[in-house]
Amino acid sequence: MSFLPAAIIVGTAVQLYANKKESDAQEAAAEANAHAKRVQANELLDRFFINKDLLTLEAKAFQGSQAAGFIKGGVDVGTGSALLVMEDTNRKLSRQLEIDEKEAEFKARQLKLGADVDLSLGSDLASASRLQRASIFLSGAVSAGRASGRF
Repeated sequence: MSFLPAAIIVGTAVQLYANKKESDAQEAAAEANAHAKRVQANELLDRFFINKDLLTLEAKAFQGSQAAGFIKGGVDVGTGSALLVMEDTNRKLSRQLEIDEKEAEFKARQLKLGADVDLSLGSDLASASRLQRASIFLSGAVSAGRASGRF
């Protein structure tokens, strides 16, 4: 075998190897990104529930000071405007927690969808790489055949 066909075969093998390594790295990066997004989504929801518990405790303490202030001022907290103010505070807290929870769930869903896209991208890149390697192999085989005078 002469030098040229051998060089073409070696060059083709190196291209195939490099393409495979690049494809593996891209697929691994896509999988790592997907995993990171799923972890981030779960942590986001965990943080929301921790914050919800803390906010609920703070609200109860605030409502206790609100009631104490009313009582100290001689206002009956069981009826009238004092009760309405305390109920309004409770409604506002509940509504804000509902909004915050929906927002956290939305953001978590977006992160999980992004993770799905990353996994799909990794799979598509791997498929494209397999096709590209087949093309590299065939081109190399034809070039080597031509260089050796067989085609």
